[in-house]
Amino acid sequence: MREAVMVQRILVYLRGLPGACVAVKIHGSPYQQVGWPDITAVYKPVGWPLASYGIPVYLEIKQPGACPTRVQRHRLRRLQEAGAIAEVVSSVEEVAAVLVKYGVLVASENRLACPPPANAGDLQARRFSSERPTRATAR
Repeated sequence: MREAVMVQRILVYLRGLPGACVAVKIHGSPYQQVGWPDITAVYKPVGWPLASYGIPVYLEIKQPGACPTRVQRHRLRRLQEAGAIAEVVSSVEEVAAVLVKYGVLVASENRLACPPPANAGDLQARRFSSERPTRATAR
């Protein structure tokens, strides 16, 4: 599946979450900082204890098996240090698993439009792989 199709599906999923969510695709331009994630969102779940504040969510969309660049990994790490949810995902199911992992959505309350993937535990290990992919592994 092309990255553009994945981005559209993830945007539809985020915008359909219970509560309030504003999600946009960030298109690269010469005037933008390099490495900025593909999707920027602010999500305020139903019953969120901090009524005035939403949760910043930054998602870098990659094909399954593809790794983010060094600049993208650095940008995601800095966003996480600032308190945002910043992850690399490749499907709607992985987005749901990320939101459950950070405690934003509770799977047992059936708030998910789709169940988390079976490999949800692998997200943490895969997120910031320090190894640079070779041409053979990048394909």
